[in-house]
Amino acid sequence: MSPEKLFPELLNLGAAWRVGEIDFDPDGRVLIRVEETEAFWREGRSIFAEDGAVKCYDYVGGVCWRHLNVFEHRGDIVCRLPRAPCLKTGKVYRVTPPWEGLSKAFTKAFEALAILLMREMPVCPAAGLINETDTRLWRLLRAQVEHAWPCVDWSEVSIVGCDELSASQRPPIRQGLLRSGGKAGAFRRGGQRQKCVGKVRRRAWGAPWTLPGDH
Repeated sequence: MSPEKLFPELLNLGAAWRVGEIDFDPDGRVLIRVEETEAFWREGRSIFAEDGAVKCYDYVGGVCWRHLNVFEHRGDIVCRLPRAPCLKTGKVYRVTPPWEGLSKAFTKAFEALAILLMREMPVCPAAGLINETDTRLWRLLRAQVEHAWPCVDWSEVSIVGCDELSASQRPPIRQGLLRSGGKAGAFRRGGQRQKCVGKVRRRAWGAPWTLPGDH
């Protein structure tokens, strides 16, 4: 089996996408060039209307996603993404390929690997292991948290802890941890600014930390 036939199965592209060619560039990257097929336009539906057919409008060229390594070499997926107008509403949008992750610069498979590493170690060592910058991994992590956070239920929070980090500052910086079942969240306050991660609020300096529903 040729690589152009093997990689579509490994990437689970289906009938709507195909691998046009695979290159190995001088920088040591394996470039997997993907393009849409006729089946994509026959079966594709608009994101604005479920019954809206689409056609090709133009292309966004040179889009690249970091993928898992091919043996010891970095693997990138490269594609000229089509833009499609909805034939029902007339709105034009960029097609979202099935391999694209939440952070746009990585594939779903690479994001899964990065999250597994960041769960077990700090971001900087994880970035070094996969030859990526910590800045891009922080963006990846933020996109994942923003996507998952609305689904978290804190209605059964049972433990709230608070710790004063520095009494020399006025007002002092305080941080805390809340726990609900197997989930945990953090909050932090210092100076004139307040940042709450989760549904934790404070009435005033000297009042206890409170949760929604406390009166």
